[in-house]
Amino acid sequence: MEWLHHQLFQLETATPLKLWSDEFRSYLYVFDLVDLLIELLTINLKEHTTLVNVGGIDALSRVELANKYLAVTATHNPTAITAISRHIAPTSRAQVDLGYPSPLNTKLNTLRLANLLPHFIWTPTEKILHEISCRFFIKE
Repeated sequence: MEWLHHQLFQLETATPLKLWSDEFRSYLYVFDLVDLLIELLTINLKEHTTLVNVGGIDALSRVELANKYLAVTATHNPTAITAISRHIAPTSRAQVDLGYPSPLNTKLNTLRLANLLPHFIWTPTEKILHEISCRFFIKE
């Protein structure tokens, strides 16, 4: 997120910011990860011995992540939007040869985790981005 924030608000360049529009990732808030691990440690292992995927609730492209970040930033800092120096240019990752195989969608199936911890509530993406954005603008 620090990289994305810097790229959107840097003053050094006004060239379009190329972000992948067709590669999806499931972003996980570090505080949710800590809480999930603590919850998993409390489970009776004699009843539940299994592997689980730990991931975020939303699968977003980098373009979607950037747009959501800008939207939540505008809610607490409306003038920040005028400080954006770079236009987001959606780019297809499928057309880029990375030199190694890489899936376009790495959203994790967290159904087993949700069944093990039915009362756990993931932090909504917008709230995560809002908290991150507030920290960046306080630092500046």
